[in-house]
Amino acid sequence: MMDHELLRFSRLAEVVSRHVAPAPSRFATPAYAPAALFALLLLRERLRLTYHGLKDLLRLPGQLRRVFGLRAVPDRATMWRFARRHVGPTCWTRP
Repeated sequence: MMDHELLRFSRLAEVVSRHVAPAPSRFATPAYAPAALFALLLLRERLRLTYHGLKDLLRLPGQLRRVFGLRAVPDRATMWRFARRHVGPTCWTRP
């Protein structure tokens, strides 16, 4: 996938995730917005990456983190737990 296609998909995933992702907890301030984590899961599936691969992609310099509003790259366990809790235990895992 070319860079402009990746950014276009990332922007679309971010917009969609704002409408689909669960609302943030009103009792705690999450380190990462649920909409951003959900958009990352969409990007992960689109590119067929592992959680490690997604984390490595986000560490590369560029606009990708800015599209999702991330100041820091989420740990793979953070993304996995979010997917397991909000999407389902059997979805989003690969053998």
